[in-house]
Amino acid sequence: MVHRRGNCSESQLKKEIKQLKVQENSRRKFRNIRHALNKGLQTKGLARIDIPHGDTDEPYPVGPDPKLWGGPWKSVTDPIQIANHVIATNKWQYSQAQHTPFGSDPLLSLFGFKADQPAVDQLLQGSFDHSLLPPNLFPETNAILRTLSGPPLCTTPDTQPLISTHQFTSLYKILNEATSSSPSGCHLGHYKVASSHDHLSSLHAKMMSIPHIVGFSPTRWCKVIDIMLEKNQGDPKVHHLRIIALLESDFNQANQLLLARPLSWLLEDTNTIRDMQSGSRKGKMCQSAVLNKQLVFELIRNTEETAIFIENDAVGCFDRIVNPLILMFLLHLGVPRTVLSSLAQTWEHNSFCPHSIWYIGKRV
Repeated sequence: MVHRRGNCSESQLKKEIKQLKVQENSRRKFRNIRHALNKGLQTKGLARIDIPHGDTDEPYPVGPDPKLWGGPWKSVTDPIQIANHVIATNKWQYSQAQHTPFGSDPLLSLFGFKADQPAVDQLLQGSFDHSLLPPNLFPETNAILRTLSGPPLCTTPDTQPLISTHQFTSLYKILNEATSSSPSGCHLGHYKVASSHDHLSSLHAKMMSIPHIVGFSPTRWCKVIDIMLEKNQGDPKVHHLRIIALLESDFNQANQLLLARPLSWLLEDTNTIRDMQSGSRKGKMCQSAVLNKQLVFELIRNTEETAIFIENDAVGCFDRIVNPLILMFLLHLGVPRTVLSSLAQTWEHNSFCPHSIWYIGKRV
């Protein structure tokens, strides 16, 4: 159904409909061309995953660790079994920080999973009694606690976490409508349409702000879809699959407006980010780090110098982020507690339904 916009005349309306038909026709042609060019490639999703073929076919940690496995591999083609193995692997992947100091007792009980225990405020205010800490903590853990108890290098302005209508419209107008969304049915296209109407934009902006002002998490925000992609084409080993988590669009974009953007600008303005950090920064590209490394190698080779390089790969670094520690650092930077309470509750109640495991666009 086509709705008239303002004082749009009949001729203008016909012209717009004609333009839409031309655009859709062009898209259809390009889809056919893309299908013909990629005819030999696998585009219908994974038909199998490979697991260690040991004494038991149970997923890790009951079965062999796929990262350390050096024996034969077994192919699994049953959709239910594929989902079970992927869910078990993802559960282990997401729990890598469970046994770190801030992810386990006694620090976890002391500060709380949501960083909502009295010890957190005492630590941030510098009045925490460090004698309550166990004596066998790592030096790095004690250094983190000393940093949190000291004055922050920079703090965010104490403002109310309110998303304006202008922020909502300017953000959603530039987003790609083809971006995948969560299982609730609130597709990004719905928000893009709303961004073209002032009343709807104001309504959505307020609805996105309320959870962060009050400090709660809507049930819809806690549903997550895990999409599994092959890191390397033709290598479907269960531990070589990449996890892409699809969150609710309004939750994701609210975090960008209230956390990512203000904190990024703050850290840039105060020169807190190290120069070596190239990714996700204005005026810098992640490829710059690779280019600089290559240039250093070339310089050493041309000058015939002797050099030693040590490379530490942070394997699964995003899966090792400890929730209470991140929340305490955000509080340390001055982020309103209600914003972090909403975020913490969303993390706490995240659910990954077995029916929400997808493989390159194909649902299992």
